[in-house]
Order: sequence, then C-alpha cells, then structure tokens
Amino acid sequence: MTDDFLRAVVDRRERPRLWASSWRARTPEDRARARLVRLADAARSEPADLAVLAATHGLDAGLGGLAGRVRWADARPTGEVARYGVDHPAPPITRICAVDFADVSGIATATGRGRDGIRIWRPGAEEPVATITRTGDDVGALTGLRSGGATFLAAGLRDGRVLVWRLRLAGEQVAVGPILERDLGVRVTAMCALPGPSGDRLACGGQDGRVALWSAAGTAAGGFAAHGGAVTAMAALGRDHLVTVGADRAVRVWDGSSGTPYDELAATDVRALCAWDGTVAFASPGTITLWTVDTGDSREFPSAEVTSVGAVPFGGTTLLAAAGDEIHFRDPVGGAVSGAWGAPSFNEGWCTYAEAACPVRVDGRVLLATGCRDGALRLYDPAEGIPGPGPSGAADGLCLLSVEQRPYAVAVGPGGVRFWDVETGAISGAIELAEAAHDVCVVPLPGRTLLACAGPTSLRLVDPYQGAVVREMSGPTNRVCSVTVDGQAMVASTGEDGTVRLWDPIAESPGRVLFTGRTPTDALCPVPFEGRELLAYACFEKVLIVDPSTGDLHATLDRCGANALKVFVYDGRTMLAGAPFEFTPGGPSVHLWDVAAAIKEDGPAAPVATFGGQVVRSEDLCPVELNGRTLIAAVHPDQWVTLSLWDPAEPTAPLREYPLFQAARRVESPSPGTLVVALANGVVTLNLG
Repeated sequence: MTDDFLRAVVDRRERPRLWASSWRARTPEDRARARLVRLADAARSEPADLAVLAATHGLDAGLGGLAGRVRWADARPTGEVARYGVDHPAPPITRICAVDFADVSGIATATGRGRDGIRIWRPGAEEPVATITRTGDDVGALTGLRSGGATFLAAGLRDGRVLVWRLRLAGEQVAVGPILERDLGVRVTAMCALPGPSGDRLACGGQDGRVALWSAAGTAAGGFAAHGGAVTAMAALGRDHLVTVGADRAVRVWDGSSGTPYDELAATDVRALCAWDGTVAFASPGTITLWTVDTGDSREFPSAEVTSVGAVPFGGTTLLAAAGDEIHFRDPVGGAVSGAWGAPSFNEGWCTYAEAACPVRVDGRVLLATGCRDGALRLYDPAEGIPGPGPSGAADGLCLLSVEQRPYAVAVGPGGVRFWDVETGAISGAIELAEAAHDVCVVPLPGRTLLACAGPTSLRLVDPYQGAVVREMSGPTNRVCSVTVDGQAMVASTGEDGTVRLWDPIAESPGRVLFTGRTPTDALCPVPFEGRELLAYACFEKVLIVDPSTGDLHATLDRCGANALKVFVYDGRTMLAGAPFEFTPGGPSVHLWDVAAAIKEDGPAAPVATFGGQVVRSEDLCPVELNGRTLIAAVHPDQWVTLSLWDPAEPTAPLREYPLFQAARRVESPSPGTLVVALANGVVTLNLG
C-alpha cells in the first residue's frame, strides 16, 4: 500500500472500496499497515464514534473508557469473547480439538495442510504456546486424549498414519513429547477419544469404513467394520458406546468394547456429529437432528449451514452449539436458539465462517472454540447469547413509549415486541406475536395506550401493560402511524398491495381504504396543519398529503417516493423530511418540504432543500435537538455510513457520520442529544452530547 492509500482512506466516498481492499490484504506487512489505517481512521473520529464501534462490533476493551456515550446495546454482531491469530489472513482452520490438562484446557488447531503444522493455544495468550511444524502429510482428523493423568494429542493423516504426541504444561507454554506412530492402512477420515476404565482410547475411522481402537500408548484395543463407505464422523456416547457416520447414509451406535451394533438411524449427507447423555445430534444441509437413542425418538430443527456441532454445559443443562454460516446455541429440549452470531457484517461473513468447532474449558466456563476461514481462532460464550425477558435479533420497526414520564424503546421484528428502559438500558419485557412485525406505533386512547404492530397478514393491537394482543384485524400492513381524525386516534397503514388504510382501534371493523395504487405504498406520518392532522404517505414517485377524514388530496410532493417521512418545526415552519426510495450516486439522500407552501401550490411541490452526496440512500430519519439546534439524523441500510447528522441550514455535507458496521433500519430521538437506533441485529442508543 502507498501513502496515497493511507491518506485516501479518510475520504468518505472511497471508504467502502478501500476498507474492503485493506481487509483482504494478502501479506503480513500489508495486513499490519491495513490495521494501522483503520486505527488512524478511528482516531480521527469523535469519542461517540468509537463508543459505537465498541458497542456494535466488539472492539478492543481499551475503548471501554469511551463507551459512556453508548448507554446500552443489544447488538451482538459477532458474540466473540476472544480472537487469536488475526495479524494477517492465514489458511482456513479445518481441524480443531480441546486438549485437557489437569486444571486447564488448551486448543489444538490445524489447517488440513501438513506443511502448515499444528498449533496449540492457551486462551489468554496472544500467540500459540506450541507448534508442531511437520506432520509429513495433510491432517484429516485431530483429537485430544487423557490417559493415566497425562494429556495426548492425536492426528490422523491422509497417508494412513496416526501420530500421537504427549503434551505437558511448562509454565505458560506446552512442551510436546516424543511421537508415537501407528498405521491405519488407509486414509484417516475421523477420530475421537473413547473413554475406558484405564483412560481414553483412540478411535480412528478410515476411508474403507473400518474403525480401529488403540490405547493412548498405542496398544491395539479392537476394531470392526462400521460402514459400507468412508467413516465421515464419530463421537463417544458415554463410556461404553461409539457413534459413527458413514458415506452409506447411516448413523450407527456401537458397543465400544466389542464392536457390536446397538442402533441405527438413516441420514443423508451428515456434515457434523456430537453425542451426550444418550442423545446424538447431527447436522445435514439445512437441518439439525436430535436422536434420543434409548427411545428411538428424533426431532429436526431448521438451521443455517453447519460444519460442526458440540454439547456445551451451561447453567445446569446442556446446550447444543452449532457452527458454520453462523454460531448459535440451542436448547435441545425446547429447541429455542439462545444466541445467533456471524451474519455478514463489515465484510466479516467470510471471516467468521467456522470450518470447525469444539467445546473448551476456560476459567471455569465451557466456551465454543471455532476455527475460521481467515485462519483465526475465535471463542464464543453461550452466556453472551442468553436473552433477557424477550428474544433478541433484527429490529425492523421502532417507536418510543412514555411510561410515567420515563421513555421506553419498543422494537418489533421476527421475535415479536421488545421493550427497553432508555435511561438504564434494562430490558423490561417482551411479547410474542404469531407472525413477524414490520413496524410499530403508539396509539393513545381514552384511558389506555396501545401499540399497533404491522404484519404481512394483519394489524395487531397490543396492550404493553398487560403484555397481550387485544385485537387482530385482517389485512396486509407494512408501515403504521397514529393520526387524529375528528378528535379520535386512528391507525393509518400502508401496504404491499398499494393501499393506504385507516383503522379504528376501538371498533372491530376492517380498515377503511383511503387510497389504492398500482405500486406498494410505504412511509407515512401525521402532518399538523391549521389545528388538525393530515396524513402524508409515500408512493413510488411522489408523496401525497390527504385529509384522513375525507380522503381529499391537499398536496403532491414531487421528486421522490420515500422510505421514511417525519415532521418537525424549523425556523417557525412545519417541515416534512423524506428519505428517497432509490439511491442515485451523488444525488439527494434527504428531501425537505415546507408543508404550508406545498399545500398552497397548484401543482406538485418541489422540495425546498435536499441533502446530497451520500454513499447510500437513507432508510429512516428523525429530528434531534442538539446544542439548541434542530438536526436531521438519517440511518442507512449498509455498513459503511450507517448514521448521518445533517444541519438543515447546511445541506451540502453531513456534520458527522457514524459507521455502526450494521445495517440501520429505524431511528428515534427520545430526548435532546439522544438517538435510539434499530439495527439489523439489535438496538443501540447513542448520546450525541
């Protein structure tokens, strides 16, 4: 990289291309300089910028002193508790196992290529504590064993050799003892440790479908033909049984001492296997199967692509950990997922993808260690994914609810409705819905307050105090807002079917259609005008302002449809801000209209100002008071410029930009200088002061 590259990285327009290229730097020198570039760029940011990075992307704990500006966060893009070996891109880790000593654990990793060697890690150490540099051939399997109080590491090679090393702690390092070598005769395709009365035995599966058993000292302990094709995975089931998967599309349980078959279950294309307490879990494309061997019962759960599964003890129970496209922990009884990380963010999709994973003991906890495509070793804690009173995940809609003059954030998405105390960040509750919710708004009624939740087939009215759905009205809804009609709060909605409807939250009747178009309608908001409220809503190429009582058209706003519409008062005038549907390079990202002037126009009204030059289009916007000024906060659906602050008096360039590294969907301001942002993976609140 050149000095021009280093200077150019601070140019907002070039940031996506340059950051992507720096992330893919190939040599250690380029990688190190790329890290300095990102650090230098971060150093130019305000403290609030760095705090958001720390909260949303798990940056180094050294930024903790700056995190006071982010008062709470439910955003977990990675869920990592530790990461090792990321100084530069390395060959993908394809084999991983835990090596247990008397009171601590280590982690052994291999890339599969013999020339890359095997590395042994101690969690907390920045570098490997031991490296086995030569194996002579590619590593096809890796496992740790304990026998006679000693720790061993075994590797199965493509040429059929099985190598066993004795490992010994030497201070903070690990000493590697002499090599024991045995020959399986065919390519080694799977390995595991099988507990025995005098210590672990080594079970090795081969390309020919046979399983061989040896003691840790290399003494033959049996063998049997397990499958009609290669043994692709194996795991110990208690002290007496061995579970194997073969290319003959079968999962089989064997008596580990005699090789006698115990039970069998048909399975296709099994990618990963683990077993515990009479339960066998295995992953096939798109599915994880739990098989209770004693009863013969089996259950299936849909899942993203999985390369490894493992049993992780947690809080008196056992969670099923799965790794691959994402990392998640599942309750094997109820099937609920307690954490899910690894969805692509900031070009991390290819980095966090786990080729291999295993449970490992660290400081009294059992974590999941994953070997990733970028050659990094990452650790995940199941406690980090256990939700509070409600589910976590994408926040597709957002509104603010005031309870006894205390602001609460309300977010909706696939997991239902979630509530947080904005001032403390405490999760205060959740309500499950029968279908995903796209948007939410507060509906103030005489004597009670409800929430209107938009969904693909119906509009649901939720009582946030009772925690229950009180009314469900059939009809597709996309966005919703509350609008006062003849003194009563009504719910207005837009939909993918091109309609704008008005719903009476008290009467159980279908929504009254105000408008039907040929294209979907999207954003909408109430517009105060001459002592009453009008309704603004967006069509594909324009924004219309109508009287919700009569449906009469009052104004047509030209130049854009909108993803978002918000009203605010600026310089004594009522202004309507809109975020255009489409992004035109160098074009406008936010439009401003003067409502009174637009209504007086005979034809379509042009905006009085446009904020332009954004990298991406705006997904949502809201006014925010900061230091006596009214600013416009806009959020964006990509990971480069996720939040922008604009001064309506200076629309040529944003005052500040916040890279959250997660697609932002909604934004609200509960108080001066404070923003609540709904992200693709959670919610954060940001103090701008």
